[in-house]
Amino acid sequence: MIKTMKRSLVLAAAVAALSAFAVPSMASAANWGVVGSNHTLTASVGFILNSSMGSATAGCGVSLGAKVRTPASSTLDILNSTNLTCPGPTSPPLGGWLANCTMSGVASSLPWTATAVSTTNIQMYMNYTVTVSGGANCLPRGQTYTLSGTVSGAWSGNGSNQHSLVFQQAPGLSFVGYGLYASVVTSGTYRNTQQTLTLN
Repeated sequence: MIKTMKRSLVLAAAVAALSAFAVPSMASAANWGVVGSNHTLTASVGFILNSSMGSATAGCGVSLGAKVRTPASSTLDILNSTNLTCPGPTSPPLGGWLANCTMSGVASSLPWTATAVSTTNIQMYMNYTVTVSGGANCLPRGQTYTLSGTVSGAWSGNGSNQHSLVFQQAPGLSFVGYGLYASVVTSGTYRNTQQTLTLN
């Protein structure tokens, strides 16, 4: 009886040890810092629009105002945004639809969030009402579109000249309005030039 109990205990311990190796540990979410602080993220970003009419690339600039939550949180609040400014014509012109057009966007539905599932998986929401302008060859001039959705990026690190949220060919946005639907791929860097925003 005693031998049987000992064998059972040894078997149970062996099973527990094997389970520890078989089940991967779950990574915890990263937290933004410093708690309660305010930051600016300045970006140069490119949007590739893909639709049934073709594709177009718009290079844009923007700055975001962000605040770290109290207590410590994996969610960063995006409180404000300057106008999204895309000064040059889109290229290629989406099958002629956006030839000689420029675009500017006003932030909608603020505040937004940037949630750090981990330092390499940051889910940021954005929403802009985009107005198209240009000359006679810009077919949708004066029309408005919605650029919105959630994109996944990564934190560059907390070292010197880092402190940036980086997007590389990230899907997740759409560009919709005036007879057009385009899926959008985002590439660019949202840099905290003060180097005071951290993610750990």
